[in-house]
Formats: sequence, C-alpha cells, structure tokens
Amino acid sequence: MNNAGHYGPVVPVEEYPLEEFEKVINVHLRAAFLLSKLALPGMYSRKSGVILNISSLSAKSAFGWGSAYAAAKAACWGSRA
Repeated sequence: MNNAGHYGPVVPVEEYPLEEFEKVINVHLRAAFLLSKLALPGMYSRKSGVILNISSLSAKSAFGWGSAYAAAKAACWGSRA
C-alpha cells in the first residue's frame, strides 16, 4: 500500500516554490513508483498480489492553495486500474 503523504506549503499556485512542488510530487508519485517496483518481483513469483495507491478527495475537488497535493493525488487517482 502506497499511503505516504506530504501537503506542502499552503499558498496560491503563483507563489508555490518549485522545490516544494517537487518534494510533494516525489513523496506521492516517485515513492509509489519505487515501492511498486520493489514489490513487483515478489508478486510475479507468487503470481498474486495487489498494489494499492491511496488518493484523496483533493484529486477531484482541490483546495485552491494546495496545488501540488491536488496534482499528486489526482495522478494517484488516475493510476487506478
């Protein structure tokens, strides 16, 4: 289960620091990718398993000053199969 989360600064998007945006994206998306990559070999060998990526209501109805969090959660939402 990929359930890591980091909200980042609560500021308008035009004031959001790129470095902070990258941190939020890394926690939500890069970590989910890397952890999934580590889990897959065992799942393949067992021929079973589930990867669960946790999203948020922010993926569908974002708070205006949480742009990075909303973008990351929307990407997790979009990755569901």
